[in-house]
Amino acid sequence: MQLGEAGPARQHFERTLALLGSPMPASTLGWLDVLASQALQRRLRRLRPGALVERQQEQRTQAAERAATCRHMAEACWVLENWPALLPLALFGLNQAERAGRLDLTASSQVWVGTMAGTAGLRRLGHRQVQAAVEATDRAGDPITICWTQLLGGLHWLGVGDWTTLDARAPTALAAGAAASLHRLADEVVLIGAVCRYLTGRFSEAAAMAADARAAGRDRHDPVVHLWGLLILLESRLRVDAGDPATAEWLEEADQLVTQQVGRIDTVRAHLAAAQFHLAGGRAATAWRATRTAAELAGREPFYAPYTLEGHAGIPEVCLALLERGEPTGVDPAELRATAAIGLRRLRRYARSIPMARSRTLVCLGWSHWLQGRHGAAYRAWTRAIAKAERLAMPWELAHAHHQLGRHLAAGQRSPLGMDRTEHLDRARSTFAALGCRTELLAPTGTAAWPT
Repeated sequence: MQLGEAGPARQHFERTLALLGSPMPASTLGWLDVLASQALQRRLRRLRPGALVERQQEQRTQAAERAATCRHMAEACWVLENWPALLPLALFGLNQAERAGRLDLTASSQVWVGTMAGTAGLRRLGHRQVQAAVEATDRAGDPITICWTQLLGGLHWLGVGDWTTLDARAPTALAAGAAASLHRLADEVVLIGAVCRYLTGRFSEAAAMAADARAAGRDRHDPVVHLWGLLILLESRLRVDAGDPATAEWLEEADQLVTQQVGRIDTVRAHLAAAQFHLAGGRAATAWRATRTAAELAGREPFYAPYTLEGHAGIPEVCLALLERGEPTGVDPAELRATAAIGLRRLRRYARSIPMARSRTLVCLGWSHWLQGRHGAAYRAWTRAIAKAERLAMPWELAHAHHQLGRHLAAGQRSPLGMDRTEHLDRARSTFAALGCRTELLAPTGTAAWPT
């Protein structure tokens, strides 16, 4: 439920904010007012990390309580997908944490501010606050803060494609989480690491980490961790061999989990994994039904987290593949085009906040242009997709873009990169092979093995 709706969730938030001395905003404009007031309290010179500590112990204690409450409220807003509330609450919490003089609370708040600022497009502020959070975390040495910073910092690093930092800091967080028995936080750190490996084409490593998290979630009856691990397993397997019959068992397991208290976007991802599996197996009608269900659940607003890329890109990809094939029989192409268009708009909004998603978005945009007869615009989009994938060191995305560009070039025609059809397809095939993908399954429409 969104916080703007009536009901128990809003009542609890109203009471909590009242205790913090702030009214509950009823709109995005209200949350922007909270953001402005908190930013002004820091003054221009103090937009950088660091602020004055309260002199009296009682005031420091109250500030610490407010900071801790803001963190929990921000977590709830994330689950409830109330995006306008996140940055104001994070900044409110940071102001209070600094006044409390608590290094652990300051680090936890800074990483919230950094992650949310980066998602809002404030890249420099986001990077500065995440870096400050990392430095404060190292000084604090608190295991909860270490795991929390790795978790939220990991989202930031995933979004901007800073794979090196994410990989380098993960072992410390995992060791701290294990020593303090922080099972849920440690599992989520593992899962963020698995997503990092998935996005950088290390599919076997991603699958191994996801399998560990899936087992831990199942053993502790934690459906969120269980499903998240299962989804990364599915998505990794679909990259390597989308038609693998063994995938059907995992999809059945996912069907059972999505009926429990799990995130909406994870349910969307489960339906899209099924759609990709059925499309690769030639079951176009079943693929379309799964995609339509996913589109209805997804709505129009993105879920702004880097681990949800497949929940955004999968909808237009399946629809565009079906349109190019002229399938399924009996489905109105206008409905397919409308679903693809809504999904593409949603994906583009997502990519504006998540730079890592831009290569994939440009591939979908180029495919849409091509199906509309705008071939020049399609070539330019695919060329840009190649450049972005190269810059972010995302090999599957790079091969994906080369494959789409190559298969749509006519014999003897050259792309804006000066390469012909064969050169692009050879580049794609060799990269897919290096990543362990079954290149013999590449179909003329590019949908088998899911390099669409």
